[in-house]
Amino acid sequence: VLFIHVVLDGPTLWSEVIESLDQQNFQPWVAYYPSGLRLNMVSDYLTEAVSRLPDKHDFKEFIIISHSMGGLITRSFVKRYVERAPGNSKNLRLVMTISSPMGGISSASAGLKHSPIVVPSWRYVMTGSDFLKGIHTWNWPERIPYHLVISYKDGKSGDGTVPLQSQIPLKLQSEATRMYVFNNDHVGTLSDINFLEFLLVFFQYTQQQYLD
Repeated sequence: VLFIHVVLDGPTLWSEVIESLDQQNFQPWVAYYPSGLRLNMVSDYLTEAVSRLPDKHDFKEFIIISHSMGGLITRSFVKRYVERAPGNSKNLRLVMTISSPMGGISSASAGLKHSPIVVPSWRYVMTGSDFLKGIHTWNWPERIPYHLVISYKDGKSGDGTVPLQSQIPLKLQSEATRMYVFNNDHVGTLSDINFLEFLLVFFQYTQQQYLD
């Protein structure tokens, strides 16, 4: 299971999720990248690295779980990974994105205009960017199950960081195998007992499907 973190964070973000993982049947891996980098550079790196891993470590299938901006990187990665070799889709057992700004973040545009220091990733995550257009005009492969996790807080239009409308663009709703909603804030969802219990059952079911 490859975990991809959020901007301004790192692999420790996944500590509680990894602790709850059945590590007899699933091996946790984490992608670690400078979160200010251009997102296409990160997805290019992942595509190159992941393409080499099955032969190097002798495994056939893997899962990706990503949070927030990691979901954008994940979608870009899957696009590049499958385009590189269509047969690669059989290696990717499923993908889950959590609280991801799939429709972009409008405040990133303001940062580009007014901030004295511009972080390169802002150009990619801002609403309407060429990067977002590129990954959304592409159609998700039917062979790869896509599970969409959404978070929200009572009285807010989203989870306090990402608006609901950005988490669930209509196209993603149509592509998702299933959607799940948790009442927690942007980062809090990852340590939410309800979410951790959900993941436990989810992986048990996934393992049973593999055995069947």
